[in-house]
Amino acid sequence: MANQGYKPPGFLAIIGGVIMFVILLGLVCSLSTTVKVIGYGLLYVPSRLGWLDAPRPQDIRRLDLETTPVDAYFDAGTYEIFTSNYELLSISMQFEESTSASWFHVTNPRTGERYEVSYVTRGLMPYDSPFADGRPVLRFSLDEPGVYRLNFPTPPAASVFFVPDTTTGKEWLIWLVYLGEVGLILGVPGWFYIRGWRREAENLAAMRRAQRARADSFWEHEQTRQEIEGQGNSYMDL
Repeated sequence: MANQGYKPPGFLAIIGGVIMFVILLGLVCSLSTTVKVIGYGLLYVPSRLGWLDAPRPQDIRRLDLETTPVDAYFDAGTYEIFTSNYELLSISMQFEESTSASWFHVTNPRTGERYEVSYVTRGLMPYDSPFADGRPVLRFSLDEPGVYRLNFPTPPAASVFFVPDTTTGKEWLIWLVYLGEVGLILGVPGWFYIRGWRREAENLAAMRRAQRARADSFWEHEQTRQEIEGQGNSYMDL
């Protein structure tokens, strides 16, 4: 027997379900980017207040690994090399715990000095820049501005991003900021919700007390009436 209460979904419901599925699928497929965008958004206000530094899009440089070597100008400072290329990520994961030289070399073409390029042994974090694809795999420091020579393997269709390292050594502060902001974001609506819930609970309790008082008053009145009627019947019997 067919279920009389069943109603097939309408056209708009089907379209809405498809749209929601596509949105959720996109978020899952781009989970790393979503995490970094949320993390960058939480750091926006602290960076504007001067508490933390967050690299801006103009601070990040992209390099397509097509020909080697490449001469490029860098300011003094520490840089992280980001990549989303599977082959480069695999190479970095294999050697990040070893003391082997990295696959990326930075040298001073004037003096021939080679700078140390170390592996980044952590995974993707929310405070990684969303303006660079992938996660950091290498890190190097330069003590003075100038033109430096970059040597690297040339995997097909691979790109890397040079991001100023503004997070190393400040991870505890970043997580503290995250904790405070998440607590504030969740705490303010939670405070209003709890306040409304308490007010509703107090109103409900007051209503119940009023109902109980009316009920007690009714039964006291009934008891008094019955006592008076009982006394009247006693006088009549006399």
